[in-house]
Amino acid sequence: MYVYESHLGGVYATDDVRDCDDTYCDTCGDSDWLIGVIETPEELRELMKDYSQEYTEEVIKGIFN
Repeated sequence: MYVYESHLGGVYATDDVRDCDDTYCDTCGDSDWLIGVIETPEELRELMKDYSQEYTEEVIKGIFN
């Protein structure tokens, strides 16, 4: 899975890499950022080590459940 940080805040994952046009916001001119590629919850925890543990676990539940 490809993990992105949204330009509006938050983290989400997709099964396929997103094209630059898909991550660009016409309204504000900002983009979402690819922050890593993961396969397991443990890899996501490592990728999100700068986020709070509570938020990381919430994202993991949303992606892996």
